[in-house]
Amino acid sequence: MAVITDRMEARVSPEERDRVERAASATGLSASAFMVGAAVERVADILD
Repeated sequence: MAVITDRMEARVSPEERDRVERAASATGLSASAFMVGAAVERVADILD
């Protein structure tokens, strides 16, 4: 498992935050874990 040492931040609207938090909750993940997972999947789609 990778050691997590770096931090990224993003500004989102209240509506975007609510949607991310609801989706994360539905999958049993924290909002942070959900966003990182979604971003990593999207990066793979673009770069691979």
